[in-house]
Amino acid sequence: MSEPGIEAGEGNSGQAQSALWLVDIESPLLTDAALLRIDDAERPDRLTWNTFQTLALWDTDTWVPRFVELACGEDTPLQALEWSGSTVRPWAASMSRPDVTDVVIDGPEALIVVVATLRTDPPVDELRTEVVDAVSHTLRPDKPVALVIVAPPGTPDLGPWLEVSDAGGIPDEDRVPGQDEGTEMFPGGSGWLTWRDLLELALDLAEEADELRGEAVHRTVSQLQDLFPAVDL
Repeated sequence: MSEPGIEAGEGNSGQAQSALWLVDIESPLLTDAALLRIDDAERPDRLTWNTFQTLALWDTDTWVPRFVELACGEDTPLQALEWSGSTVRPWAASMSRPDVTDVVIDGPEALIVVVATLRTDPPVDELRTEVVDAVSHTLRPDKPVALVIVAPPGTPDLGPWLEVSDAGGIPDEDRVPGQDEGTEMFPGGSGWLTWRDLLELALDLAEEADELRGEAVHRTVSQLQDLFPAVDL
């Protein structure tokens, strides 16, 4: 991964300087379409990109287990899975909603679809339906799938809306030819956390990090505080 850099151009007028920063500016994932989304201050794409690309500066096995614990609880079976070597790809689920950004964490044994939003009232049922559609028609994994929502501080508890029964799977009518019949929504693998929770995780990683990664974390924290001034980190 290339070093964090500063985005060229002025960006949206009125934004704080910390909000104009992009980690890994030379990434091939930053297409023209992606940069248009990132430059829209109403979308969560910039904060999502900076947060997850910063976390991806560390090996995934150092932070994904803690991430799923924060989102899904201490007893989530996701913690016991292998996460080393996972890929972290924003926009991989191709969710087109203007109020969310998706990130796919693709591990050896399971796949996590992260849905990040700036809304304190995310439509959980709609988001879960769209994730199931993305799993069935875009991602087509051969492993169980978990869903994690990232929402602003102050969001009411989303847990009751995210409970997934052991029978919760991809409906047969939604499967595409060749998709593994074992693909399911991971029981106990749906949850949520706030942006504050996520950045606290990054700050913990930064305590013993080199200067490069430490700077990336602190710039991302500054962006969060620009968006939510009441957040104290």
